[in-house]
Amino acid sequence: MREQPNTSREWRKTLSQGIVDDLRSAILRGELEAGRRLLETELAETYRVSRGPLREAFRILEREGLVQYVPRRGTFVTSLSRKDWQETYSLRLLLETFAYRLVAEQIVEDDIAHLQTMVDDMRLAGDRNDVAWLLDIDLKFHAYFVGRSGHRRLMEVWENLSQIMSAVFLYVMRERHVAGKAVGDRHQEILDAFASRNVGRVEQILRLHYFIDEFDASEGETHA
Repeated sequence: MREQPNTSREWRKTLSQGIVDDLRSAILRGELEAGRRLLETELAETYRVSRGPLREAFRILEREGLVQYVPRRGTFVTSLSRKDWQETYSLRLLLETFAYRLVAEQIVEDDIAHLQTMVDDMRLAGDRNDVAWLLDIDLKFHAYFVGRSGHRRLMEVWENLSQIMSAVFLYVMRERHVAGKAVGDRHQEILDAFASRNVGRVEQILRLHYFIDEFDASEGETHA
C-alpha cells in the first residue's frame, strides 16, 4: 500500500505532480493543442483542487517548456515558430558536439551498454507511439553525454536550453511528420558512430537529426 504524505506540503507536492503528469500527457498526445489557454477555474473544477496546486503544476510545466505564462492573459500551451525550432536545434548541435568531443576518450563499455539500453527503449517507445516516453528517453540520451563531459558551465547552458526542448521535440514531430521509429533509428546511428570514436560522423548524424542542413539551405534561399 502506498504511504500517504506526512505533511500538507508533501500532499500539495504530490497533488501538483499528479496534475503535471496528467496535463503533460494531454499535451504530448495532442489533446491540448499548441496555443490553447489553460483556464485555472476550469481546471481547478476538473481536478477538484484549489488554485495553489494548479499554479504549482503550471510552474513545473513552464520549466519544461510545455506551457507559457503571458502576463495579464494567462497560461497557454507553448506555441513555437520555425525560428524557435531552428535556433534551439542549431545551439544544441554546437553544445552536444562539444560534449561528444570532450568525452570521446573517456567513454567505456559500460557507458555504451547503458546508452544502448536507452536506444532499445526508444525503439520500443516508437513502436508503441508513446511520445511522452520517447521524449523522456531522447532528453536523457543527449543529457548523458553532456553530464559525462564534467564541464559545469556546458551543463548549465544545456540545462537552461532544455526548458524549451520538450516543446521543440513536439513541434518537430508534428511539423516534420517524424515517425517514432525514425527517432530510435537515428539515435542508434549516433551511438554506433560514437562507439567507434568517430566524432566527425556523430556531428554529421546530428546535423541530419536536427535538420540543420535543411534550414541552412532555406535561409540561403531567403537571402538570395
